[in-house]
Amino acid sequence: MEQIFNESKTFKQLDEDPTIQKEDKLQRKLLHLKNIGFLTDGEYKFTRPVGSQPGKAYGLPKIDKDGVPLRSIISACGTFNDKLSKLLANKLKHLRASPTIVIDTFKFVKELQNL
Repeated sequence: MEQIFNESKTFKQLDEDPTIQKEDKLQRKLLHLKNIGFLTDGEYKFTRPVGSQPGKAYGLPKIDKDGVPLRSIISACGTFNDKLSKLLANKLKHLRASPTIVIDTFKFVKELQNL
């Protein structure tokens, strides 16, 4: 993992953790959206970040590759925008239920064959 994190094209080392500043900025934005009526009180309370942590990095082995290199994973659980992403996913899930959305390539090919 150290070798992966030392790649300057992908990762850079920060002098300080920006999590608290990002949490404060998101809290102010969410409060503004609640005050103008864009968010309900419940949505505001759900999405308001408190005690956020930076993302956690770990590696999963690519067992099908020679030398079993690691695939870097950054987990966003507990980050400042974790609950906001859950709210947005819930609000937008109806868009994925449209009959014009292709679920997978097999369904797409079958629909083409039916045409």
